[in-house]
Amino acid sequence: MPRVSVIIPYYNSEEQISETLRSLFEQKYKDYEIIIVDDGSNKSINLFDTRDIKYIRLENNKGPSAARNIGLYRAQGDFIQFIDSGDMLYPDKLSSQIPFLEENPDISFVFSDYKIIYQKYNFSEEVVFGAAQEKAVNSVLKGRLLHLNAMLFRRSILLELGGFDEGLRQCEDWDLWIRLLSLDYACRYLGGCFSEYVKRKDSITDAMSEWVSQLESMILKRRKDKEFLRKLGLGKCVFFSNVYFLAAWRLHVRGNLGQALKYYTKSLFSNPVIFVGNLFLLLLKAIKFAFFVLSNRLKKLFGHG
Repeated sequence: MPRVSVIIPYYNSEEQISETLRSLFEQKYKDYEIIIVDDGSNKSINLFDTRDIKYIRLENNKGPSAARNIGLYRAQGDFIQFIDSGDMLYPDKLSSQIPFLEENPDISFVFSDYKIIYQKYNFSEEVVFGAAQEKAVNSVLKGRLLHLNAMLFRRSILLELGGFDEGLRQCEDWDLWIRLLSLDYACRYLGGCFSEYVKRKDSITDAMSEWVSQLESMILKRRKDKEFLRKLGLGKCVFFSNVYFLAAWRLHVRGNLGQALKYYTKSLFSNPVIFVGNLFLLLLKAIKFAFFVLSNRLKKLFGHG
């Protein structure tokens, strides 16, 4: 049986998935299976009819949570790697994280740094959690986003937890690792960037109102979760301030200034210090992006000259 199961939820993304599969075939670690769960795409395709890939087609669209859970229940590996169609793992991703979990049987999952590719702007940034173990884990509890691609799980832990909340079509990954951490499942940070999360031109959330609704649902559950609040302690205001700020920023960049102001205000009242800190970080990111755009324009101008 394979040591690792790689699960890919798939929905109408035939053009993107070839890059994902290429990154998997180039892994230095070879003892894995690939499970693609077709979440009711418009048409069935034959790309996945190979012995190396399990292709599961659902008749109706159930959402990414359900698709991942179905893959999880069909998986045979001791470890689970999730990756979305169009995203990529670097060749040493599995070969770096698997030995870490094998050597630390008390650890439920491991996470590492990752890169975000903004396809629309031809711009990228690396999300680095820092070398300090406690700092890295606390940053997640304080509302900093992880990405599923950057993580590796023990299958037994995910089954024990019940997988993803199928009532959430968005924010389901955030909800998962919050539940893991709030229930004291041990995790560790392993330094290094091993994956890419691609924000494609057509993948940025179109139904922003749905995303906000799902985020509110997740927040409401967490506010009622006594174990989670106990785990956060005095840090709960930091967590909610960060979550609200993220919602505000996403609304802001999509032009929904009225809704953005609502969440900026919630972030401010949750924790003013964190709110100001996030504004400062956002300003730094804007300066970095402006410098990148200016640099590209100068290169083009020089090239044409």
